[in-house]
Amino acid sequence: MAEFVCEKCREPIREDAVKCPNCSYEPEKTHRRKSKWYIGIGALISLTFVGAIIGLPLMLVGFIHQRKESKVSPAVEVPE
Repeated sequence: MAEFVCEKCREPIREDAVKCPNCSYEPEKTHRRKSKWYIGIGALISLTFVGAIIGLPLMLVGFIHQRKESKVSPAVEVPE
């Protein structure tokens, strides 16, 4: 097995070690936390873009519809 260096204490550790035998640092846990952040940020960015792609045309249609409604004047009875 290849040897790696512990990220915390810089002592050599085995590649398949779950935690550092010197300082008990668990690199697997920190990598898992980082990957959850990346997934969350990626999902947020994706939803932002999808929301913009869907929302902007809907806003445009709403503004056009609102503009047309304001131009139409209500019917008024003509007195005889």
